[in-house]
Amino acid sequence: MISRKTTGDKQAFHSAHVQPVFAVLDPVYTYTLPPRQVANGVVDAFVHTVEQYVTKPVDAKIQDRFAEGILLTLIEDGPKALKEPENYDVRANVMWGATQALNGLIGAGVPQDWGNAYAGPRTDCDARSGSRANTGYRPACTVE
Repeated sequence: MISRKTTGDKQAFHSAHVQPVFAVLDPVYTYTLPPRQVANGVVDAFVHTVEQYVTKPVDAKIQDRFAEGILLTLIEDGPKALKEPENYDVRANVMWGATQALNGLIGAGVPQDWGNAYAGPRTDCDARSGSRANTGYRPACTVE
């Protein structure tokens, strides 16, 4: 997503030229992140999962169960990641959930609603958070 602060415009951007070939996921590197960034990351992963889960019904049971697993894990371990910043297992679960939230698997063959991705400039969400909040989850962007 490319944003222009002066106008509030947002434009989706995707290209194979900027897509990573692989990613090294090591939860230890998240231990020193500020709590606000961790919280916003959990919310962002949650909302991206919902955007692929709460849509027009289709017979995609595997994607639905996988999305539900991601959501439950973020609900259970998101708060723990803030309370126990050096809990490797908790941070690993949050990191893996965030990765799965937007790698394309749960959206395969499922209608998706990316309206939340365009709502950020119309809210008071902290631009540094990385979250594109709408009224439904704006409090996560403003809570300290």
